[in-house]
Amino acid sequence: MQPDREVSIMPELPKVEIISAEEVAKLLHTQSAKIHAAILNGTFPVGLAIEGGAGGNNRTIIVKARLEAWLTAQDLKGA
Repeated sequence: MQPDREVSIMPELPKVEIISAEEVAKLLHTQSAKIHAAILNGTFPVGLAIEGGAGGNNRTIIVKARLEAWLTAQDLKGA
């Protein structure tokens, strides 16, 4: 019989660098609320936008690698 070994069921997840909506808004000369809305409606596919509901806080998560791909049109090239 073999000794007990630690077995990981979950694979290692890659590290993801995120950028705030405020930083992206400043970069694109707009407002963070517009960044949030564009992610929600699918016209700015670089992250997640979560609505907080009545009186709640909205959350916007922008993945740096996806933003960079969008800025350089790599997302259109299938890279």
